[in-house]
Amino acid sequence: MSAPLSGRIALVIGASRGMGRDTAAMLASRGAHVIVSSRDIEACQASADFIRGSGGEATALAVDVTSAESVDALHATIGERFGRLDMAFNNAGKILGFGAIEASDPSGFEDAFRLNAGGVYHALRAQIPLMKAAGGGAIVVNAALSGVRGVPGIGVYSAAKSAAIMLARVAAVEAGPSGVRVNAIAPGYVGTEAWMSKLGDQADTLSQKVPLRRIGQGTEVAEAVTWLLSDQASYVNGVVLPIDGGLDAVF
Repeated sequence: MSAPLSGRIALVIGASRGMGRDTAAMLASRGAHVIVSSRDIEACQASADFIRGSGGEATALAVDVTSAESVDALHATIGERFGRLDMAFNNAGKILGFGAIEASDPSGFEDAFRLNAGGVYHALRAQIPLMKAAGGGAIVVNAALSGVRGVPGIGVYSAAKSAAIMLARVAAVEAGPSGVRVNAIAPGYVGTEAWMSKLGDQADTLSQKVPLRRIGQGTEVAEAVTWLLSDQASYVNGVVLPIDGGLDAVF
């Protein structure tokens, strides 16, 4: 089974860089036609060009997940152009709302929830009907380990990611009878370009907190997401999968 996802239409939102880009490339390498999407259409075009240059199939489409209209338009285009949607990785997100809750800015709270929870809501609302019409499908929401455990200093972000997890779990129950599976992942420390550039020397210190004593790689997250989206995980629904080198066990 060199191309187990051949013929499948896959959407990766937040695919211009990091875990999203790695997952889009992996899905394409397994045979899926991948729709690479984010607000940064130029970066999405570059990701799609890379996939096509590697022998895969990809289409770049822009979306702003904080806008219901933009998300609806993206999925309408997918329906018109491809006639179906088989799998989706809702990866768009960002740490917003820094600081202790008592000292945090209300605008940071609103921004964090608009992107990290609202974006998931808009995406699920648009994706589930498309997948039901196709007879089923699979969705993975990228949450965060902080959405499971809560982290002081980024409590607002943690709360937003916790809301994203709950949306995924409820959607799994609601859409399951129609053959649509919905799961979430909770990555720990993953060495994306943006994250590593912010950490600097702190990366070595953080890696010592992880039982495996290292920072994760985007491709390791991509492998887990690809598995959850594939038929190999056909009886996995409503779970929150930590991808953290064991950090959740000692958090």
